[in-house]
Amino acid sequence: MLDKLKNTVEKVEECEDFVNWKSEHQEGYLVSAFFNNKIGEWQIHYYDPAKDEMSVFNIENDVISIDSDEIFRKEKTKINELHLEDIKIESVDELIKKLVDEKYNSEEEANKIVQDKVKIKKFFMTRDKAEKKYGFSIYQGGVPIS
Repeated sequence: MLDKLKNTVEKVEECEDFVNWKSEHQEGYLVSAFFNNKIGEWQIHYYDPAKDEMSVFNIENDVISIDSDEIFRKEKTKINELHLEDIKIESVDELIKKLVDEKYNSEEEANKIVQDKVKIKKFFMTRDKAEKKYGFSIYQGGVPIS
C-alpha cells in the first residue's frame, strides 16, 4: 500500500497540472493522502501556507483533477508537511492490537473492562446541534462542504 502511495505521489508531482500548481504555490507541500476503497484510487492533499489554501489532487482512472479551497478550521494551527519516508501503514487489526497491548498489558485488565460492562450511550444528533456542542473539531480535515 505504501509503495502504491509513493508511486501515486510521484505520478501527481510529474503531471503538468501539478507543475503548474507548484509554480503558483511555491511554498506548497504534501500534507496528507486518502485512499478510497470503493474506487481503489488516492486523493493527494497539498497545502500552501502563503495562501492558506488546500489543494486536492484526485486520481480517477489515471485522470488527475485539482480542487482548491480555503482551510476550514476553528483557529490558525500549523499544518505539518507529510514526509513519505516517515510513514508506516499498519492494518487496523495490527493497530488495535498494538494500542490494546500498550494500554492493557495483561489479559486480566482486558477481561476486567469486559466484565465491568461499560455502558455506551448511542444517540442521534443533528449536524447543527453537534457543531454547537462539539465545535468544528468533529470534522477531520475541516467542515464538509454541502
